[in-house]
Amino acid sequence: MIADRIDYAFEEQEEKDFVDYPYSHFEMWDKLSNKRFPYADFAAYPRGRLLFDVKKGKYLLYLDRCITDTEIKMVIKFYDLEKDKYILSRDEHYCCDRCYRMRRI
Repeated sequence: MIADRIDYAFEEQEEKDFVDYPYSHFEMWDKLSNKRFPYADFAAYPRGRLLFDVKKGKYLLYLDRCITDTEIKMVIKFYDLEKDKYILSRDEHYCCDRCYRMRRI
């Protein structure tokens, strides 16, 4: 798992509907992974994104369908997500090349 996190002061985010990580997968792939996997595109691997819904007070955890239950637990632990404070979601944007070809969205 390759991951990054930023801790926000939510009081400063009140006027927003969602709080999102400020960098794209493309940017972070170059920063965190490109040296380990120099010939691979970020879209080749399962990925996800964590948003915070300010109005509902819950996180939206978007993950590729091929991410296993064990890996999901690792993600939840990495982000310190409380059981009732997140919603696991799927989205075609967070889909690796293999799943996209198989239409496992």
